[in-house]
Amino acid sequence: MKKGFFVGDFIAAIKQQNHELLELVLISNDYSDERHEWYEQAAPTIKEECEASNPIAIYLLGYMHLRGYQVDKDKYEAIYNYRKALDLGYKRSLYDLSVIFREGIIVKKDLDKAYTYAKMGTKQKLVACLYELGKLYNNEDFSKYDRVKATKYYAMSADLGFRLACLDYGKQLLEDPEQNELGIQYLEKAKNLGLADACYYLGTLYADGKKVKRDLLKAFELYNLAGPQGKKGIDKLKQQADFIDELAAAYASQKEYITILEGENNELRLRPPHLGGPDYEAAKYCFENYK
Repeated sequence: MKKGFFVGDFIAAIKQQNHELLELVLISNDYSDERHEWYEQAAPTIKEECEASNPIAIYLLGYMHLRGYQVDKDKYEAIYNYRKALDLGYKRSLYDLSVIFREGIIVKKDLDKAYTYAKMGTKQKLVACLYELGKLYNNEDFSKYDRVKATKYYAMSADLGFRLACLDYGKQLLEDPEQNELGIQYLEKAKNLGLADACYYLGTLYADGKKVKRDLLKAFELYNLAGPQGKKGIDKLKQQADFIDELAAAYASQKEYITILEGENNELRLRPPHLGGPDYEAAKYCFENYK
């Protein structure tokens, strides 16, 4: 799973103009509320580095204007800074610009313009833009809509380790019953790359017994890894009568660790069965005191 990073790493990546570290840091933090806090603390550094024409800082300032983090939400400033970072050599901007126009984020949706940016990105060998082409070809509103090409670009970017592509390609594979096993493999790959959405999606598959054998404990474990959104899945598990029985059975066997979520920071911990002994009541105690 993904390594934990902190806001200090985020600031260091900006100052060092270290794109690889920045990618790792941002991948480690999928949760918008926490990421907002990072931008709040890093905002002075970003603005200072922008004055020194740091392309990564300018790129991030574009993102801040896009989301309204510590600055006004402003589509003109967002696009201006993305393009300025691009002019200074920061190619990642091509992916963001494509997403902005594909999704219509603070601008009018323009799939052809999104395609132009994505194609430019593939010429710069940006794996993210291969995925973006997949998203475009998979869009029925796109003039070049083509599911075969969508699958091709999803597969290419997934095999190159782009985690969003692993998720979407895995989902697409699951549409074919004969591809279930391969689809799950790509979803697992997205999970192992630290994508919270993949953890949640897999958790739901195991909870419902769709495409995989039903396993409520596995679902519980995956929902724990899904961050704040995982709480919705766990709340659904609580409503299933056989969940506490499965939890108790695992507890009583003393062969499995019980996964629980603790603390205000949703820290993932693994605890062995020791609360009151290996029995149903001990499992129930563990479950009822789950935070």
